[in-house]
Amino acid sequence: MGELGRFRDMKRFPLIVLIGLSVALASMKMEAQVSFTTEYYGTSNFHDKDGNTIGKGDLAKCVLSFTQPVGLHMTSYNRPQLWIMSARAVYAQMDNEREAASLNPDKIINTSANLTFMAPVGDEYDLIVSGGAGIYAETSHVSGHSILFNGAGVVTKQITPSFKAGVGVMLTNSYGDPALMPAIVFDWKMTGKYTASVSMLNGIKAQGSTQLSEKWKLSLTAIEMDAISAVMKHEGRDKIYSSRILRSYITASWTPIKNLEVSASVGVAESRTCRVSKRSFGSFYKDIFKRGNRFRPAMRFSLGASYTLPMPKPKGAATGQK
Repeated sequence: MGELGRFRDMKRFPLIVLIGLSVALASMKMEAQVSFTTEYYGTSNFHDKDGNTIGKGDLAKCVLSFTQPVGLHMTSYNRPQLWIMSARAVYAQMDNEREAASLNPDKIINTSANLTFMAPVGDEYDLIVSGGAGIYAETSHVSGHSILFNGAGVVTKQITPSFKAGVGVMLTNSYGDPALMPAIVFDWKMTGKYTASVSMLNGIKAQGSTQLSEKWKLSLTAIEMDAISAVMKHEGRDKIYSSRILRSYITASWTPIKNLEVSASVGVAESRTCRVSKRSFGSFYKDIFKRGNRFRPAMRFSLGASYTLPMPKPKGAATGQK
């Protein structure tokens, strides 16, 4: 178990750390991009908290996302200030049996729209402020209760040329009344013939890659974690469903024309957890240290495409003193 066991227990992290920051900070790339990904997780047994098999199921997921930087200009710190508009839509479908079917919705939609502001506030510091809202629901039970909003304010520091870290707060109503929660982000990158990165900006991800040729790239994602959630009817009450996936995979990417990348990947989902909680922070914190239900490891297959739009040339440096 060791390290893998500790990663599997990432369910103890607040849900908003894994999906709230995903919504608020995923658009930190300073480029316009549209992408579409399909994923399939094979059938595996579903275990309760004591390890008993209580069903089985699979998961198919489609993700469409778009980001568009606007108002980009260079500041006196020789770093950009910009606004970023972003949107994301996720459709997930599960085919479950026995108790797995009663604890996991058949179909889920997660949609969100966000506006993010990023600006330097010092020689090594940046301020990131974001806000938005979306629908997180079973497709058959979309209502006003399914609308969740999010906000984030984070200050990051460029500790070394390749490493950035930051702290801040997030705002969410996932568990009923609006509440503030702590936020921690980090991003490390190494470039060259081989590239590597470890980040907690859009979930958690550790990846390495190499450019095989002008058009082909091979990547190994050692660890990646993200989540889907939904406000659902369970036992006659509105509750919050959350599912987190820990996976590893190999990706081959092809660039047939400039700015277009097509990819295919194969790997394994080491852990796919699920939890249904009351929409209250009392219940949330009570459940943090409880072992949840989970699917056994399963094969993962994915196809995707992304297109990077040409970026407008940034305006000249702003006047003023540092």
